[in-house]
Amino acid sequence: MAETIAQITLKEGQQYWINWCTSEITKHEKDIQQAEGKVNELKEMRNQITHQCEFCGEYLYWYRETEKENKVLEHLQSHHADAYTIRLAERKERIKAFLEAHPD
Repeated sequence: MAETIAQITLKEGQQYWINWCTSEITKHEKDIQQAEGKVNELKEMRNQITHQCEFCGEYLYWYRETEKENKVLEHLQSHHADAYTIRLAERKERIKAFLEAHPD
């Protein structure tokens, strides 16, 4: 049986759209992979910044969030005692000024 021109045109049209959909799927799958890579990169950067000493930039290790305060405090006292003392004094002054300004 001979195919009619309409049937050939329909098959060509279907194949065109199948090919187009396949290429779009592939393109967007690559976009997703790229976006996931960027998200992971940003998470790692955030982690590095979160664990960085504000005075010297040294990476401070802690495994649980509950350890963070102690690890930072230990580092500041052992490596930046003078700066830590000054920062603590400034903080106490700010708290004192706030409490004086807001007596109730």
